Amino acid sequence: MVKAMDKMRYPRKKGYAGRYVRHELGKNKLNLLLGCVFLLGALVGCQLAGQDPETILSQLGSLFSATGQSAGFLDTVVASFAANAALLLILCLCGLGAVFQPLALGVLFWRGLGLGVLGVYSYSTGERAAVLYYLLVLLPQALLEVLLLVSAAGESLHFSVRFFTQLLPERVTETLPAPHGSLGGYLAKFLIFYLLSGTAALLTGVLRLVFCSLAG
Repeated sequence: MVKAMDKMRYPRKKGYAGRYVRHELGKNKLNLLLGCVFLLGALVGCQLAGQDPETILSQLGSLFSATGQSAGFLDTVVASFAANAALLLILCLCGLGAVFQPLALGVLFWRGLGLGVLGVYSYSTGERAAVLYYLLVLLPQALLEVLLLVSAAGESLHFSVRFFTQLLPERVTETLPAPHGSLGGYLAKFLIFYLLSGTAALLTGVLRLVFCSLAG
């Protein structure tokens, strides 16, 4: 009796899960597209490193041997934050123009390219420490950074629409919805992205410090 009353009170909605998934995918289709650009860059990086492994991997090996062992906690944090800060600056400037949208996609592709090349290098060395360093330090760092860069690229593309519509005929712009947000709000969002980038850099430094202490 109680179960029957519960069913009458809260009827089951067939297909609710499917509709919810489709709704979320439709709402976040831009972020999914940007994530696919990153994955494409990672695949191309793996392909490039696989085609000419001796040249690329030897250069990476000399680079890591020169800087990887001597880099401390502060050096790791500063280097990670500086790299992300440069990419965030490019994305921020892309949102302030009408035709710079491809550069935002290029940033994600470039970051994925680097991740793919580093992955091939880590596995090609055949050393257990290099593979573990990639899986436990570099890969989590890349995942945090790509979430941050995808969000920043999405904001950049959304904000650049207001400038792009100025290039369209007036009869077309009249049918488009008015853009939301202001320049101050746009810059405030990127300030938050910079703060999150600093947090990700600190986390990367901590992960590297823990890994080195355990491996050493």
